Amino acid sequence: MGTRLEAEFSEVPDLIGGLEVSVGPWVFGANLRDELAFFGGGTRDAE
Repeated sequence: MGTRLEAEFSEVPDLIGGLEVSVGPWVFGANLRDELAFFGGGTRDAE
């Protein structure tokens, strides 16, 4: 406990909303544009 974290914030106008977290060599990201594209391009085979 008590460990300080360095944080950087930036704005990307092309994104509707989202975040990216970098921890060492790993980068985790999520954004609304990609989520909407995924759901909009999904198959409609389920009935």
